[in-house]
Amino acid sequence: MVLARRFEPPDLVTATLGGVVTADDQTELISFVRTAIATAGSVRILLHLDGFAGWKPDGRFDRHSLWLQDDEGVSRIGIFGDVEWKPAVFTLMAQPLRRVPIAYFATEAAARRWLQPARVLARAVAP
Repeated sequence: MVLARRFEPPDLVTATLGGVVTADDQTELISFVRTAIATAGSVRILLHLDGFAGWKPDGRFDRHSLWLQDDEGVSRIGIFGDVEWKPAVFTLMAQPLRRVPIAYFATEAAARRWLQPARVLARAVAP
């Protein structure tokens, strides 16, 4: 289920998923991301798996409308949570076949660092 979702200006979508994710949950999350894309033009996504227990697929999971396409305005996706879910999440999201960079982290801090735009990172290390 979608436990929380938020838009952090200028372009970061955050969501916390817990328990078993259903097609209805997937629809809710993708709709929220697409609304953020319409507002910001392009977004970065931060997903937190908190007490995550997998997916409950049904026939709707095969619909293209339930999945973000590579050309939909997502620049990168960072995921953090229990590392035991990394292989299953990457399989479900078709990583490494997608053009959108997707990375999995053990901590939120590491995921947020990776998601930072290059211009922000350059300022952080400049003297």
